[in-house]
Amino acid sequence: LPRYFEAAYDIARRTSDQSLQMLIYNTMQKYLAYWFSPAKRDERTGLIMAVFEETFGYPHDQLDHIAAVDLNVAVALGCRYAAILAETLGRMEEAGFYTKNFDALANAINRHMWDDSLSAYCNYDVKNNRTSLRLMCTTFDPLRCGIAPLDRAQKLITLLTKRELFNWGVRPVTSIAMTEPDYVEAVGAYDGRAWFGDIWTLRNMAIIAGLQDAGMHDLAAELTWSTI
Repeated sequence: LPRYFEAAYDIARRTSDQSLQMLIYNTMQKYLAYWFSPAKRDERTGLIMAVFEETFGYPHDQLDHIAAVDLNVAVALGCRYAAILAETLGRMEEAGFYTKNFDALANAINRHMWDDSLSAYCNYDVKNNRTSLRLMCTTFDPLRCGIAPLDRAQKLITLLTKRELFNWGVRPVTSIAMTEPDYVEAVGAYDGRAWFGDIWTLRNMAIIAGLQDAGMHDLAAELTWSTI
C-alpha cells in the first residue's frame, strides 16, 4: 500500500528546509505518476487497480481486475498532500492539478465503490462492472478527507460500532467482518490467514485517522485506547 505519501508529507510539513520540501514533493509527483499511469488506472471508471499486497484483506488469487478501496483512498490522499505541498512551495497551477485529481478519484470512489445493499464501500470488479460484496475494515477508509459524504459517513459509523460485525467495544476492529464466511482468527505459525479476520494495528490506525477527519473524536479516542 502506498503509505509513502503520508510519511513523506509528515516530514515535509515539519521542516523549514525548502530544498528538502522540494525533493519530497518531486518524489511524490513521480510516485503519483505511476499510480495514474495506464498500467494502474482503469480508463472507464478512473479507479486504481490493485495487485499483490497493494490492498489488504482480499484473496491475492482473486485480484485480477479489482480496484481496492484502501488503495484508491491512499492514492487520493497522495493527491491531497501533493496539492498542499505544491501550494506551500508556491506552485499554484500544480496545486490545482492535484486537487482536481483528488476530486476525480473521490468521485470515482463514491460512484463505483458504494454498495447500497451493504451501506458500505466495497472493492470494485472493473471486468464485471460490479462491487465485490465483501465487508472489510477498508470500507471505513473513505472517512478520510471527507471522501464519504455525510449521509454515507453516518452509515459507516453504524456498521463500525456494531459489535457483531467488527467487534467494537470488545477489541479493536477486525480485518474483515466477523459475519463473512471465511472469517478466521488465525493462531500459531503464520500461514496467511491472518489477513482475513485478525486484528492489525495498521488497519485500526487508518480508521482512527478517518474518524478524526470526520470530526468523530470520541469514537477516534475510543478506538485509539482500545488499540493501545
